[in-house]
Amino acid sequence: MLGRSVAFVTLGVTIATSRVASADEADRWFGPDKGIHFGASAAISAATYGVSAPHFDVRYAPLLIGAGVGIAAGVSKEVWDAGGYGTPSWKDFAWDALGVATGLVIAWSIDVLVHGRRARSGRNVSALRVRQPRVEAVFVRLRSPHR
Repeated sequence: MLGRSVAFVTLGVTIATSRVASADEADRWFGPDKGIHFGASAAISAATYGVSAPHFDVRYAPLLIGAGVGIAAGVSKEVWDAGGYGTPSWKDFAWDALGVATGLVIAWSIDVLVHGRRARSGRNVSALRVRQPRVEAVFVRLRSPHR
């Protein structure tokens, strides 16, 4: 719930503070910066999938994490631009979203090719299970010197 609220607030701030740059003829759909937006978003989301995948038995969790990080990077860039450090553009964000989707498809495809179609543990897993490191607690009883 908090995540949605933050996303809507960020979107609202972006819309409210953006200039009319997306209607400008200089911001073309296939401008020179669009490839950078696409490639960076694809790399960020694919790398996030690759880093998070070994920690889960299911594949949808790394997909969600990769999508979240990739979209957050794109939104952050557009908010940065809206703050006066660049030219915010919905076309840039569209290329970011396309890059996120492409990066995740590539990362997921590599994961399936390497590990097969079944869940990572070799059995079908229906619930999200995070591999937790084993933690052992050590309790020490302190004796008061005044006792």
